[in-house]
Amino acid sequence: MEEESWRECPSYTITELILGGYYHLYQNHYITLYQLLEQAGKVTDGGNAEKECEYFYEILNEIDKQPKLEKSNKLKKELHDYLEPLREEIIKRKNKIEHCCYEDIII
Repeated sequence: MEEESWRECPSYTITELILGGYYHLYQNHYITLYQLLEQAGKVTDGGNAEKECEYFYEILNEIDKQPKLEKSNKLKKELHDYLEPLREEIIKRKNKIEHCCYEDIII
């Protein structure tokens, strides 16, 4: 089913959907902003996403220098603007799979 769903809506790469999943974990307080950035850097390193790993690692380096940056509303908004559509897409796909019925998978 996920493969079929992927063909129907190929607007995001697997890497981007994983980013959306990490952002969902952050939004629900399962991981910190710093952990979100670490995971985003790892998944985009060699992955295919609009923002490359350097983008996330650069933010991490700045936070290491200036820890108050992690609380920055400007940073949070920038990340939200990029990651929220990815989070919405991964949740939409998750819900579609979880709520399918027998007729949905009959060929």
